[in-house]
Amino acid sequence: MTPTIRYHNASWPPTKTFDQSNAATTSSAPGKIISFEKHRYPSISAPAGYTAIEDVVAKSESNPRKKAALARARAKLAGKLQGDEGDTIRTVRLRLGWSQAKLADLLGSSQSHVARIERGSENVAWETMKKLCKALQVDMNTMDEMLTRQRHIFEGSN
Repeated sequence: MTPTIRYHNASWPPTKTFDQSNAATTSSAPGKIISFEKHRYPSISAPAGYTAIEDVVAKSESNPRKKAALARARAKLAGKLQGDEGDTIRTVRLRLGWSQAKLADLLGSSQSHVARIERGSENVAWETMKKLCKALQVDMNTMDEMLTRQRHIFEGSN
């Protein structure tokens, strides 16, 4: 059987060479950084007469006694979840007594982003993985195992 194309050059048009005549102009004006996280998920306010859960948790965490009780409850929940799913970002975070909002603050991210990471539906960027490792005090290999475990849990629930 004779190949249709003998050389890869025969199927591809020649590449144009770069010279100064087709170079883009640059400006010295500073660039603007835009955060899309705020625009992807608009905040929803609680209906009149109701209080948002974030406000209830924030008020509880402003009281040292209630804050400690929430941390103990999260750690207890982590123990129950770990038996079912093993170590995941969620169980390690709960074991530390942290809310998703606290981990998001440490990552410089949003609570909804942390929720997607914990659910296993988010592809985690390299920089975010490094921040997660630092915050949760685990190495990259452990983080990879936790993310893989979360992905399997997510795929199994769908």
